[in-house]
Amino acid sequence: MINPSKRTYANAVVISLIGLMYSCSAGSKG
Repeated sequence: MINPSKRTYANAVVISLIGLMYSCSAGSKG
């Protein structure tokens, strides 16, 4: 079984990465 804390940490990393990519694409758009 995966530890809940590890899963939460992975989710936070994925969300932050998606947010970073989204902000980068939005910035390049104008």
